[in-house]
Amino acid sequence: MWMWLLLIPAAIVLFLIIICVRAAMFKPKAVASTGKSSAEDGDKSKIKDIGDNEMERAIGHLQEMIKIKTLWNWDNDPEGKPFAQFRAMLPKLYPLIHKNCTYEQIGRSGMLFHWNGKSSENPTVYMSHYDVVPADEELWQKPPYSAIRENGEIWGRGTLDTKATLCAVLETAETLLEQGFVPENDIYFSFGGDEETEATDTRDIVEHLKAKGIKPALVLDEGGAVVEDIFPGVKARTALIGTAEKGMANICFSVSGMGGHASAPPVQTPVGMLARAVTAVEENPLEAHLCEPVLKMLIP
Repeated sequence: MWMWLLLIPAAIVLFLIIICVRAAMFKPKAVASTGKSSAEDGDKSKIKDIGDNEMERAIGHLQEMIKIKTLWNWDNDPEGKPFAQFRAMLPKLYPLIHKNCTYEQIGRSGMLFHWNGKSSENPTVYMSHYDVVPADEELWQKPPYSAIRENGEIWGRGTLDTKATLCAVLETAETLLEQGFVPENDIYFSFGGDEETEATDTRDIVEHLKAKGIKPALVLDEGGAVVEDIFPGVKARTALIGTAEKGMANICFSVSGMGGHASAPPVQTPVGMLARAVTAVEENPLEAHLCEPVLKMLIP
């Protein structure tokens, strides 16, 4: 038995050594540039880099998105007025996308755009969401829905999670459409309005795509952050790639007990029974494991 106990830390050390060695030896593969683009005129034109005008336009559009208070409150606002206002704003900001892409509202607040490419065999899905969590305005230095731009920063709920992602996707597509770009494969933009709560929009969009026989070759959603000084030995800013999504579980506890008087409480009260049940669940989480994408990233 003691030999097995020694093997476990040895295996962990070996695993860490393999990771460190592979990280030290890693060199990005050189990718040859063809100098071609997928424009409608037979790949003769090159895609232009964005300039100051396009950047300012994107910043302004993000500010407009931040100002709309897309908080989930369907009980008091069953029509979801802020969400409808947000969706109604997009055709004004991105006319070419709405002219060249098909659009469907899926579920209560989901949006699905389809950008036809040269082929539909390997479609890509770009995801984001436009609902936000509540903000305690007293704790903010600037109003959370003001979208104030100051010292190179935009103040507002949703700038990070994650109207910025939605804005970046649409700005890129609008700019490429202005240049006559045609993607090699179909592209879908999937935007949910209830990600912070129930996430039914994403579920409905997935079912919608499955029903149409669409199987994406690649799906990109919000992932990790750009961080500094997180990994030992890495001083540069690092963009983290999220390889999995943490799930959740809702558990309902129901406890009943005999009535009585506070002067003669029972040995075990319903509150105590409930507390023990909750503690038992917390003390027995699901086992941690390395999923396949993580394993492939660490040990190809």
